[in-house]
Amino acid sequence: ECWKHTSRAPISARWIDTNKGDNQNRNYRSRFVAREIKSKYGGDAREDLFAGTPPWEGIKILLSNIMTDYTSNRKIMFIDISKAYLFAPVVHDHIYIDLPPELSKEGKCGRLKKALYGTRAAAHAWELEYTRTLLELGFVSGTASGCIFKADGMELVVHGDDFTITGDGEVMKKFAKDFGNKYIVKVRAVLGPGHVDDKEITLLNRCITWSDTGITIEADPRHAELVLKEMDMVDESKGATTTGCKIEGDDDEENLNKAEATKYRSLTARLNYMCSDRPDIQFAVKELCRDMSSPSTTSMIKLKKLCRYLKHRPRLVIEYKFQATANCINIYSDSDWAGCRTTRKSTNGGCVMRGSHCLKT
Repeated sequence: ECWKHTSRAPISARWIDTNKGDNQNRNYRSRFVAREIKSKYGGDAREDLFAGTPPWEGIKILLSNIMTDYTSNRKIMFIDISKAYLFAPVVHDHIYIDLPPELSKEGKCGRLKKALYGTRAAAHAWELEYTRTLLELGFVSGTASGCIFKADGMELVVHGDDFTITGDGEVMKKFAKDFGNKYIVKVRAVLGPGHVDDKEITLLNRCITWSDTGITIEADPRHAELVLKEMDMVDESKGATTTGCKIEGDDDEENLNKAEATKYRSLTARLNYMCSDRPDIQFAVKELCRDMSSPSTTSMIKLKKLCRYLKHRPRLVIEYKFQATANCINIYSDSDWAGCRTTRKSTNGGCVMRGSHCLKT
């Protein structure tokens, strides 16, 4: 049957054991995972593989909404769905996998009825599944992003199997109960002002903290530590108060050797990932990214200058304080026309503010 419908052998699969804890506090998870790999010969372009992810600004808008014109009954709930993909019906019927070793029989394979981790269409199937459920519960899907939903008294952002919900505490409790009737729901935390409410949680490697003045967001500081460690600048190097300065390359400057160029690209890519939570380094990292194709000794000098700033300012905390109703969005922008003397390339920058809350840079 498998060969008849797919013209190929079943998808290979195996058990994967992961320790989610550490050596002292072991927390093992065993998961049966398929290994469906895109054909290297092409010809299998499919439209049933896309699964959207919300922009990080979606979470920021939720946090800004709850801190604006705040009332004490509004809280933030963080929900995780266990074994999420296994609840989603497969997108099409002809997905065949090898059976687990303890169930295998000669000449037999398995045909999936539900999505399985490791199959290419699993994320799309789960997106269709949770969207159906949320619409049944009275939510309306966003027009700009299909991962953002709204219902009476609640706003919600979905990132994979992580659900972030804001709204009235009692309404959210009912939602968690209704959601739990269909899925395995784990309420990770409920942030709020009460003594019994949680005050801190980690979401997408960011630390979100509820305080007496509002909410703070801090990115994972380990990225800055890893960059400094790779550059051997952890102990003896001095810090700097600026992210760098404009440096024009010399005509006789040399390109980095293969090993140094690989190191430069790797660290610049990590810094570029940090930029979504570090507006202070965005311009300097953009300058580093311009040299990714052919990094030179001047490029390395600019990287070291930025590392000295990270030594001086390893952390950045974004504050969303309680504020009155903000009826408008303020956008500030600036341009540096032909700012690079070598390439004559320009730089555009901007900042989106809602009152005192920075939503995007």
